[in-house]
Amino acid sequence: MYFFEPRIAFALSIIPTVFALIATSQFVETKVQQQNQESQLIAHIKQTFREVLRQPNLYLLVAAIVLTGVGARIIYEFMQIWWLGLGVGLVLFGPISAFIYLSEFISGFLADKFKYNKVTYLLGFTSLISLCLIVQNIYIVVFAQLSILTTALIAGIILAKKLNDQISSEVRSGAGSVVSFITNIIAIPTLIIFGYVSEKSSISNAAWIVVLILALTLIGMFKLNKSSLSVT
Repeated sequence: MYFFEPRIAFALSIIPTVFALIATSQFVETKVQQQNQESQLIAHIKQTFREVLRQPNLYLLVAAIVLTGVGARIIYEFMQIWWLGLGVGLVLFGPISAFIYLSEFISGFLADKFKYNKVTYLLGFTSLISLCLIVQNIYIVVFAQLSILTTALIAGIILAKKLNDQISSEVRSGAGSVVSFITNIIAIPTLIIFGYVSEKSSISNAAWIVVLILALTLIGMFKLNKSSLSVT
């Protein structure tokens, strides 16, 4: 028995969100930190883009980071839709979510054990596992979600490190933020399309979007390994 229907519970979550916004609005930042903050930020972003654009080989690297992030973002945002489609009871959502979020611990623990030249194999495994999202079996789907998030996060960490190694120290600190911004820009319409397909068709058909994104990432890594950016 549940106290509220899922839609009502979701609507009620707006209340603490409003209180959080009110509390945040009362925060006053010190004047020193605000001096020339906007102009410096814009200049730093422009410098970061120039640094990346002057090295064509970095295009594929940035694209791989972005696509990997978008694929992971879809799983994060829509993983429960798979469970609903497979008829999983709401009482199991908490335990399954906790299991899925183990991916963050596992990826952080294993990231330093993988080398850059192994990322292609890792993404190849991720692409194959993504096909399991189409299967109508909750155990296989949950395993696939955990595996995709874990391997995508590992790949993202390694690729981000490689990007930092390829750019100057002047823009290194902001490179991650710029890539994250690009990822969000691409993720938003992708999530909308994914949600539309899952609603109008099925979550299994929408899962092909994840498969396509990871396949494109893998192709990009193959091309990247043939370029002068390939390292040991």
